[in-house]
Amino acid sequence: PDMAAGHIAMGLYWQQGTPDWLSAGESISTALQLNPGNAQVQMEYARINCNLNRPKKAISAAHKARELDPISVYAHHLTGHVHYFARQYPEAISALRGALELDPEYPKPHYFIACSLYWMGDTEAALHEIEQEPLAWMNQYASSVILHRLGRLEEAQACFDTLVEMGKQEPNFIQQAAVHAQWGNADEAIICLKQAVAVGDPGLTQLLIDPFKDPLRDDPRYNEILEEIGLL
Repeated sequence: PDMAAGHIAMGLYWQQGTPDWLSAGESISTALQLNPGNAQVQMEYARINCNLNRPKKAISAAHKARELDPISVYAHHLTGHVHYFARQYPEAISALRGALELDPEYPKPHYFIACSLYWMGDTEAALHEIEQEPLAWMNQYASSVILHRLGRLEEAQACFDTLVEMGKQEPNFIQQAAVHAQWGNADEAIICLKQAVAVGDPGLTQLLIDPFKDPLRDDPRYNEILEEIGLL
């Protein structure tokens, strides 16, 4: 009962499938009480509070994790991650660049930097950045949105078609929903989110915080989905 790693494992377990956020939060909070000097514990505390839209707690824990393990690429990435979802884009970019300095091949930082630039209005720079992202699904997902904003609609559609094709191998309904939301296709976005719920997509954990879903937040169907997965 006094092993923090066991409580972290339980916290992760409670976040799978249809998450039990209360139990997950209790497990990770117990781990933090037992071992606050452990970087992984701080990172998991940051991550769950980020997902539950508690940015101050998430950012504080992420910074603590980075202080505890300054050569951890993931700690730098996670710091950028929580700043991104707190809509603090310059701070996100700074932390994510730090992750890439430690490991230039690390996946995901280029995606989050590109998205940060997108929300800051520097769409051309966002496109240049996403071209460097090694994860193909992230590349095609963000490119669909960025190219669409640039008015390059045929290229955007081609990227989205590739994303859909990838989804036949590994479901990516969350990302498809986000593209539809950004393109103004609310009905299609909701259909994709319902499919994500049906397959237990882990990306559902970010529905409270993902800026790409903002066009759906006043849609009662979106709130119904949040209630179904315990985030509302």
